[in-house]
Amino acid sequence: MPWKWRLIVIALVLVLFGVLAFIIKFQHDLLAKNQALRESFVEMKELQQGWVRNSSRYVTKGDMDRYADDLGVDLGPIRADLKTLEAEVKGLSYAVARSKKVVKKDVGSTSTTPREGHADVDVPDPFGYQTNAQTVTLMEETGEERVPIGEVEFRAWKERPWSYELKAREYSAITVISVDDDGKTIVTNQLLVKVDGQEFPLAIEEGKFVEIYPEGSFKFHPRLFLAFDAGAYVTQVAAELTLDAEISFFSYGKTKLSPDWVFLSPGLGYATQRGNMIFSLAPARYNLGSVLPLIENLYVGPKVTVDLEGNVGIYAGVAVGL
Repeated sequence: MPWKWRLIVIALVLVLFGVLAFIIKFQHDLLAKNQALRESFVEMKELQQGWVRNSSRYVTKGDMDRYADDLGVDLGPIRADLKTLEAEVKGLSYAVARSKKVVKKDVGSTSTTPREGHADVDVPDPFGYQTNAQTVTLMEETGEERVPIGEVEFRAWKERPWSYELKAREYSAITVISVDDDGKTIVTNQLLVKVDGQEFPLAIEEGKFVEIYPEGSFKFHPRLFLAFDAGAYVTQVAAELTLDAEISFFSYGKTKLSPDWVFLSPGLGYATQRGNMIFSLAPARYNLGSVLPLIENLYVGPKVTVDLEGNVGIYAGVAVGL
């Protein structure tokens, strides 16, 4: 093999290792930056017009179950329902709003309406309104539940005859967030109100959840592949099989984990027939999982190689993302 080719191959190998080292450092710095960013998040922030933002934090499945138990949420029936949708629980959201207790005594009427047909104020009191305070408990109908929200009292013999109490109430919304195999989000909601220590479920009459359909985009996403290809040398007529490790730099698709295409994948490998080390470049590979649901993370495409003796080959084969 001429020295010129040897120098070119050596230079390409050094460049590949340099790029690999840069990618490892870049990924390490990016992970450290993301970790610091997550730790600096404010878990809850109040926005305008009553909106509140909650930032998630990662927990284990056991932590999720304990958190649900603390909230009195039984995830068993929810998980059983999600199995029919091929989905699993990924998150749990909890929000609380409280109203303050209000007690008012000796309150004047907001308005009065004269009794029809009785102008004489000196009328009999057959129902004892002049001697007994009248109390009404205010109940709110919420589906099958009747929630006590306060009391009103009327004392007919007083100048300011009204008294009332509005009970303190705690409203909570619990949302279980799940994701199915296609990446679509499913939300399961429950609304509750707590009065005097007793909790009542509120009937949800309407609910809707919409999300933006994911669209494909180009991403800088370095990733390691193990590739197996078959082809032939162009500098001499000879068939060859190669096995090599590749690093793709760019991808195109809806997600980072399973893109439709990967581009510019240099690699180092071994030519099995000639027993020589090769430097390879796969310009583009297509994910078969995009059209064949039973196959995931398997990519096909062409590849060009050069070995240590300067022999150039053209191949086609498959690569598996690691």
